Amino acid sequence: MYSSSIPLRSGLLIAPSSPDSSVRLGLRPNLKTRSIRFLSKRQRSPRASLSSGAQCIQIFDSWGGQLPPHVWEQWSKPYIKQIVSSVKKECPQTPLVLYIDGNGGLIEHMTGTGVDVVGLDWTVDMADGRRRLGNNVNVQGNVDPAYLFSPLPVLTDEIHRVVKCAGRRGHILNLGHGVLVNTPEEAVAHLAFDSIVKFEMLNR
Repeated sequence: MYSSSIPLRSGLLIAPSSPDSSVRLGLRPNLKTRSIRFLSKRQRSPRASLSSGAQCIQIFDSWGGQLPPHVWEQWSKPYIKQIVSSVKKECPQTPLVLYIDGNGGLIEHMTGTGVDVVGLDWTVDMADGRRRLGNNVNVQGNVDPAYLFSPLPVLTDEIHRVVKCAGRRGHILNLGHGVLVNTPEEAVAHLAFDSIVKFEMLNR
């Protein structure tokens, strides 16, 4: 599956590398609101990506996991819903995926965004994540990208564990984050194809 992406800059809400809490834009809520509204309206039309072969659209809220749930509900979720509504209006048949790095504390909150699929990072137990999301939301993930440096049999075992925990429906196998630098190409190919073929053969 080929996907296109829309970034949402929750990094505007927080500067996690700074010890000075005064850098938080919470001290200037009007500026924060205007900034996020501006960025959420600036996403490009998905039609170009879809006409080039993309089969779904993924929204990345890269810093969302750094926010407490009540802050995320106020300053991130409404703008994600705005993006979802805009894309659904233009391309109603296109599946939408939402990924938030470090989303363990936000899983239940992600269900009300209107997306079709929620990406779980590798720190979340897949079975627990599915339980918390309920039956109406599909999941993506959540193989730890570090496993791609393991011997292929070890990687295969982890892939099969994740697939079994995800259940028999509504799961897109993927990493629980991006591919790390210097990851062996053969491991990526194994994740994408070889291990799935073997798993399907074993479970017919």
